[in-house]
Amino acid sequence: MKLIKQILAFLLLSLGLPLGLYCVVEIFDSTKSQEDRDGAAAALMIFALPMSVLGGGLLWSAVHDGRKQRQKISMEASENLRKIFFQVLEENDNTITVLEFCKAAEIEGKEAKEYLDQKAIEFNATFEASESGGIVYKFP
Repeated sequence: MKLIKQILAFLLLSLGLPLGLYCVVEIFDSTKSQEDRDGAAAALMIFALPMSVLGGGLLWSAVHDGRKQRQKISMEASENLRKIFFQVLEENDNTITVLEFCKAAEIEGKEAKEYLDQKAIEFNATFEASESGGIVYKFP
């Protein structure tokens, strides 16, 4: 449906805008007869403006739908990370390392560290160095 909207918007705009421009030029061309100018004004009102407005509306709708879809995907990913975070904490007595979170959430280390740092601030977690030299986040 999204592809159909985009194609239809492109077709309507690619027809409506040039036709509208041509009609405006014809309307203000003093070398044309009054009958030609009236015809151009009618074509502008009947064809060019409705096609352009409809094409613009479809394009706006397609862009808006795309944004909503990206927001939905982002919210789902965020919710999934939150669930995994609390599950790992529960399994490990409220402690977690970056590596554990990476494995459980299947994300990159940098992203996992940023997420854990953010949650540590949010929940006033403490930090300890592990035997292997990593950071262990301890949540109250």
